[in-house]
Amino acid sequence: MQLSKPVKIVLAGWSAFAGTHLAMSHPPIREKLIELSGSEFNYRLGYSAVAATTASLAALAYFRIPSAMRGPVINTWMKSSRVRVASGALRSIGTILAVDAFVNPIPNPMGMLGLKSDDPTDLRKLQRKYQVYGLQRLTRHSEFLGYSMIALGQALVSKRLAPMVFWGIFPIFSVAGALHQEYRHRKTKPAHYFEETSFLPFGAMLSGHQSFTRMLVEIPPSAYAAGFCIAGLIFLWP
Repeated sequence: MQLSKPVKIVLAGWSAFAGTHLAMSHPPIREKLIELSGSEFNYRLGYSAVAATTASLAALAYFRIPSAMRGPVINTWMKSSRVRVASGALRSIGTILAVDAFVNPIPNPMGMLGLKSDDPTDLRKLQRKYQVYGLQRLTRHSEFLGYSMIALGQALVSKRLAPMVFWGIFPIFSVAGALHQEYRHRKTKPAHYFEETSFLPFGAMLSGHQSFTRMLVEIPPSAYAAGFCIAGLIFLWP
C-alpha cells in the first residue's frame, strides 16, 4: 500500500523524535554525553533542546498540512456522544497525570531530588529520593501513561488517517519509553522501590502495597486544576 505524504511526514517526524530521545537517554550514550557536556545539568539542557526541536519540527510539518488533505476519512464513530465523552475523560485524566510530573514536589519519572556527590551516605536524602509519593502509587511511569491517555482521547475524535497515525503512535512510544526508563532505573534505584510500586497501572494497589486514596490526596492542586480546565474546554466549548 502506498503511503500518503501526510502519513510519511508523521512517520518521519516520530522517527526523528523517538530515535534521538531513546538514543540520548541510553545509559552508555547518556554517560558519554554528560562527560562531554561537563555536567548532568548541561546534559539535561541539551537533551531537552533536542527533544523540543525534533517534536516542534514534526508537529509544525504535520499541522501545516490542510485538514482536508490529511488522508482518507476512516473514523465514522467520532460524532457519537459516548465516544466524545470517553475522549474528553481520557484527555482530562491524562492531563492530570502529565502535569503532575512537572509540578509534583517529588517528580515521578526523573528523580530530580537525587543525592549530591558529596553526601552519598545521607540516609534522609536517600529515603526522600526514593519515597513513593503521589502518582508513583499508581505506576512508576505516570507521565507516559498521561501522554498515552491524551493521545488516545484525541485519536478517538480524529476523522482522517494521518491524525489517527499521529496520535496513535504516542501510546506505542510511551510503552517503549517506559520500558527503556525501567531498564535505566533498575540500575540505580534500590530493590524496595520496585517492590512497593508497579510498572502496570494499579498493580501495586491491587497487591495491597499502595493506597488509592493516599494517591488522590498527594496529587498537587495545580495538576487537578489543569485537568479540570481541559475538561471544561472539551465539554463546554461550543
